Amino acid sequence: MKKIICALLILIMLCSCSSSKNIRVVNRNLEYNAHIFYFGKEYKMHCSINETLAEYRVVEGQIKGFGAKVDENGIKVCYANLEKEIKGESNSVFSVMYDITLFFDTEGYKTENDGGNYYVDGQTDFGKFRYILSPSGLPISINFENGDFSADFYDVNLKKVE
Repeated sequence: MKKIICALLILIMLCSCSSSKNIRVVNRNLEYNAHIFYFGKEYKMHCSINETLAEYRVVEGQIKGFGAKVDENGIKVCYANLEKEIKGESNSVFSVMYDITLFFDTEGYKTENDGGNYYVDGQTDFGKFRYILSPSGLPISINFENGDFSADFYDVNLKKVE
């Protein structure tokens, strides 16, 4: 009887170890819409993130039609056919979104299971955040600890890479 109980305990321990896994966050070649709260303002944005460039366009809110192209070289803001490069702008809603994308380029994050979805606790220059993702690694939401930024992601699509 003791041997059976020991064998069952070992089996339970092995099963619980195998259920813990680190989900890889999908942070490139995505297209999605985001409902964003940023310093008391509300926006709905369309986001398209490639390997080297993230493009954001406000589709609802006070600055509807305003957008940005963000990469490692900085931010270019856009409205209609106008485009202007912005130097040193690191606290805009667009740069916060891009910094979150860059956070997941590192190998140092760990995902935790919350009973269905997963989450990552991390930090950027903007502050500490919790990023919630699906079991397939796609974004669901993000909330910053300081309460100045949160976003819910929907209509998430993977882009075909050729």
